[in-house]
Amino acid sequence: MSHPDASELSKLVRQFYPASIASHDPAYRGAIETQWREARRMAAQQESLAWRGFLQRIQEVMPGCGLWDQPSLLYYPCRNVRVYLPHSPMGSNTQDAVVLLVSVLGPFHALYASHQRYEGKRVVESLTWFTQLPERFILHSEQLDALASSELGSTRLTADVLLTPVPDIQVENVRAGETKLIHCLFTSNLW
Repeated sequence: MSHPDASELSKLVRQFYPASIASHDPAYRGAIETQWREARRMAAQQESLAWRGFLQRIQEVMPGCGLWDQPSLLYYPCRNVRVYLPHSPMGSNTQDAVVLLVSVLGPFHALYASHQRYEGKRVVESLTWFTQLPERFILHSEQLDALASSELGSTRLTADVLLTPVPDIQVENVRAGETKLIHCLFTSNLW
């Protein structure tokens, strides 16, 4: 499944999410699909050596960028790193980052650009781009995509595939009918 289409991925996620069951229903937690997803997530938490090496490679290839290795595996079936562009370090009033999500449900990754502007500690502007990234993000997104492909052996999923609806599955607090493949394969926490 090197370049899967949305139909193939919809079938894949149904192996890890029970259909037509609300996430707050006790049957959801007990479903075999949920157990398989949780087993993958837990196993990935134990396999961090390759990920730490990958983070080191990012720092070598993208000097001047700040990294935030988010602890996504505690809750979601993905690893998640935010690569802050050199002109907007973590803690500054304007933060631009390329975000890499790496699924533990299959050899796939997603990339998007994130912009946040703060007044004090309050976010006053938050934008994300999955397609047509602004120019300031392109070089770093290309570098991160190439690294993920070569170092992790994962394939980047396109925005049209990522944003494909999966109407009969609920993920976290994303209601059935609003769920997309990106939520199932990676996370609903996109910012």
